[in-house]
Amino acid sequence: MNSQELQYLLSFYQQETLPFHYFKDRYAFQLLAYQLPEKGNTVSEVKQSPWAFLLDKPRLKKQTASLPGQRIRPDDLRSYLPEDGFYFDMTFGSWGAYKRHRNETWFQTSRPGFN
Repeated sequence: MNSQELQYLLSFYQQETLPFHYFKDRYAFQLLAYQLPEKGNTVSEVKQSPWAFLLDKPRLKKQTASLPGQRIRPDDLRSYLPEDGFYFDMTFGSWGAYKRHRNETWFQTSRPGFN
């Protein structure tokens, strides 16, 4: 990313903190929520889809078993926040520099640029 792109992104988030919730297998809830239509699908429809493996995750299995009518909607998955999860305030910043050839390892970038 170049300096202009980074400054553009930071102009939206520089002063803002965003809540971020993490819990084990959160990605399974997110992936399934992304692929479901807004009206949702039944558990049996999901079991016949390429996303069926996500239902093997214990938390997701427990959550979907308690849904009324056995219909999984994206909002049901997005609103799941377990008590044993971790809650963070996410902030944004920048690091790096654009150098064609560099030997410094502290930049933490995989290629010259900004993060």
